[in-house]
Amino acid sequence: MIKYRVVVSLLFALCLPLLSGAVENKTPPSSATIYDTLERLWSGRKFVEVNAYVKGLEKSWSHYVPVQLTLAIYSDHYGGQVEDTVVRLKTLREKLTAEAMAVSPVFLEFLDSRILMYSKTQEFYRRRGISRDDRLAQRNPLGKSTFKHAKHWGNEMMYFNAPEVFLTDQGIVPARPDKSMTDDAGLKQKNVQQLLQDIGNDKTAMNARKAAVRELIEKRTAEGGLKEVARGLCEANMVYTYHDSVEELAKIGRDAVPSVLEILNDPSGSNTDKKCAIWALVRIGVADPDVIQTLRSVSSNTDLADLAKYAQDALQYLQAKDHE
Repeated sequence: MIKYRVVVSLLFALCLPLLSGAVENKTPPSSATIYDTLERLWSGRKFVEVNAYVKGLEKSWSHYVPVQLTLAIYSDHYGGQVEDTVVRLKTLREKLTAEAMAVSPVFLEFLDSRILMYSKTQEFYRRRGISRDDRLAQRNPLGKSTFKHAKHWGNEMMYFNAPEVFLTDQGIVPARPDKSMTDDAGLKQKNVQQLLQDIGNDKTAMNARKAAVRELIEKRTAEGGLKEVARGLCEANMVYTYHDSVEELAKIGRDAVPSVLEILNDPSGSNTDKKCAIWALVRIGVADPDVIQTLRSVSSNTDLADLAKYAQDALQYLQAKDHE
């Protein structure tokens, strides 16, 4: 049985000294802040500044997942070194696999899709005989090159969904990053539909969109009750809203289970919706008979092998936790 090691926030101070690099007494930037900074500098063609920013992140926060993601993308952007990108992303995936119940299934799906994309690019270079040295000489924005680099840093959805945690030999350690909150009093005046429009607008800075998500969940909690909060797991914009919805449902605890099970048992729901519902059950951490029975039913569905495997892992996790 796979053993999942979820290190709670109370252990954060004890585990920090185990991290390599100077991270003591510091707070890492949020994933949204990292992305907003990279996007602003890269789209402004400030390649030297981007390089310095990435190197600074690596020096201080090398074990922080959003930084590991950044280093992987940097390898591609600075000289087309996709071999390094693939290795970094696969290593990250391997580490997160051992902690699958602590990481959102949506992020893992995005991570898998990026690994596949960059692997195909690597194979394209191999077939065309375009060597690493050739790419480094022709595509490094720090050198003299006529190569036209992408207008945007990219991988926005990866950053939006990246877990803000450190990966250590002892498991996952919550990072409690510095949240650059957007001070927008106007958010309080907006209704649910207006907030959803803000959240889905990729032209808005990510920190502002994150603030809109938090306001949406607060409004749903205050006005709509449990079923309304649970909608964040399966709506059209769920790739933006599911994480904070899961956090809120976990705070509510046992009372939220029926609303989550309703989503999991909905025959019209997608696999991703159902995985998010399962992850919510894991985060709530209640091994009620209804939860166990539902997970067993899902895990026995051979027509949906990936979902069945995820349900089986969640079932093992909850049963192991229940016996601790």
